[in-house]
Amino acid sequence: MKKFWLIIAVLFSIILFTNKTKAECPENLDSMGETIIINGCPYVVEICYKCAVTSGTSIAKLGGWRKANNCEQSWTTEEVLEAINQKLQDIDFIMENICPFVLPCSFFPLNQWNYEYIENMCWKKTNEGNGFIYYSECSGQSQYCYTQWRICWDELTSEPSKTLIYGPVLIGNNTCPLGPEPEDPEVNETSDCFALSDGCP
Repeated sequence: MKKFWLIIAVLFSIILFTNKTKAECPENLDSMGETIIINGCPYVVEICYKCAVTSGTSIAKLGGWRKANNCEQSWTTEEVLEAINQKLQDIDFIMENICPFVLPCSFFPLNQWNYEYIENMCWKKTNEGNGFIYYSECSGQSQYCYTQWRICWDELTSEPSKTLIYGPVLIGNNTCPLGPEPEDPEVNETSDCFALSDGCP
């Protein structure tokens, strides 16, 4: 029964997400929404991404997220954000939801396929009513954590392989006030920008 209601909550959050505020992804990146479970609660996350087709570099970053309003989350916002960022760098999640095409490892270095992940450091939150708080990137902020992975298909194990190439490293200058997280704004209002951390995980 619990599983049934969790599925209903996920579907409900997806429907509401399509009619809510969305993140503004950079012009060179596409946008997609995925639902993931964090500490038992469904979250709809918006991912800004670009996938390399045969070789080169794929890019992904978290554009925004919200949880279903009928789920009590015991984790802090910082813990939830860290879990989302980890999920978006999980090789199974990448291949199933973001960039499904990878080359055999034996092709390297002729056809290198890298995955760059950008962790935004500065956020704002919008109260959309009905218990929905939407977190989105603060535009104009230049500081972020950068990590680069090499991803390929291991023919020996018949499993994907992920190797850290660079990072995580902090890039840019911090102009965003470091926490604490502000109180939820009034309905249809947006908070000031804030940072939950001043360094990379």
